[in-house]
Amino acid sequence: MHLEVEGGNRRGAIGATHLLRYAALSALNGFRYTRSDASESFATAATRLQRHLESTQTSADGREQARRIAMAIKFTYEKNSRFHFHAIDPFDQVEVSLQKGIFCAEWATAFRNAASFELRKFAFPAFSIKREFAKKVGDKEGRVHSWIKITPSNGGQAIFVDDAFGENGLFVHNAPPIPSRYAADASLNDVFEAGWFPPPIYDSSGRWIDDPRINPWIPN
Repeated sequence: MHLEVEGGNRRGAIGATHLLRYAALSALNGFRYTRSDASESFATAATRLQRHLESTQTSADGREQARRIAMAIKFTYEKNSRFHFHAIDPFDQVEVSLQKGIFCAEWATAFRNAASFELRKFAFPAFSIKREFAKKVGDKEGRVHSWIKITPSNGGQAIFVDDAFGENGLFVHNAPPIPSRYAADASLNDVFEAGWFPPPIYDSSGRWIDDPRINPWIPN
């Protein structure tokens, strides 16, 4: 499946109007489980992520944090999916393509929350987690792409995780995964906090995090 557009709309969030549109279109077209054309499995990506994060650490504590971050992100991805239509919205004429039925910003939020949950278990976190955005240049619909940046606290090389929307189809990147014709936009990092519906998060043992402060949604 060729990806033309990543999630988002002109208001920068899925508002009530778009939710009604999705419901109407789903009733007409039926729900479809959508996938992207990722070129690697997420298990492979999680292994690469863990190895990179571990390589930045010299202590056993830091390497354990690296393992937990990678596993929490892995389980959060593997245990989530949604049924969603894949169609041209006749209201906007915009193609919507979702990784496992979930928007990139929703994945980024879930990855950030899962990793941050694990880091809070340690007195001295070895990493910081930040969600970042890029906006399609000159696009009146305000389409965006989102990912997380994981930065070692010791100044080591950061690594980036997204939903494989970019041209190379990978989940884990050594540089920000900004698609062609997109440009980084730091102003969106706070704007997009509300209005999305991130999937449930899971910890490094694969357990659903039953904490409504960070995980308001029940498992699929």
